[in-house]
Amino acid sequence: MPAARPTGNTAEPGQPPAAEPAQAAPSRRFEPLPEPGEPIPEEVRKSWWWKILLAFWFVWNLFVSAAAIASGVEGEWTTFGIIGIAAIGFWLGLLMAANGIVPPSFTP
Repeated sequence: MPAARPTGNTAEPGQPPAAEPAQAAPSRRFEPLPEPGEPIPEEVRKSWWWKILLAFWFVWNLFVSAAAIASGVEGEWTTFGIIGIAAIGFWLGLLMAANGIVPPSFTP
């Protein structure tokens, strides 16, 4: 008769088997986000959603630039200055991101 293989059950004969210890689900480890000025990871730059994001960012910059030009034509110079500076910042951010560098964040 072959030897019995251990099953890991430590209950006495005639007793219900002891519950198996629950194993924790493997944790998903995320890499920390790159800091401004660091390179954007290559797998991000090659992804389809990154290209879509850059296209939407380009369209957004066109809208902001058109708003700046419209406020300048209307003679609202304070609004023109604020929106114009924002448009320049958006364009610089897009150029940095398109070249693979994390742009700075202007939020606190």
